[in-house]
Amino acid sequence: YFPAGSKTAIQETSEKYPNSPLAQAIDRLSIDPLHEGVKKLADSENTYRVRVGDYRIIYDLYKTRTRCFYC
Repeated sequence: YFPAGSKTAIQETSEKYPNSPLAQAIDRLSIDPLHEGVKKLADSENTYRVRVGDYRIIYDLYKTRTRCFYC
């Protein structure tokens, strides 16, 4: 879920400035949402933040249980 307008803003920023620190941080979060530098917000079960220059990316992370089967 993205608040109104933020999803469009993120897509536009990533397309216009693919090598910007903000776009790179978003890409890194998609690969490893709990990488070094990510902070858990106090009094919140699933909300985290990461600092990117003067900006903060705040996001909710919901972990799902995965079952692996081996043959």
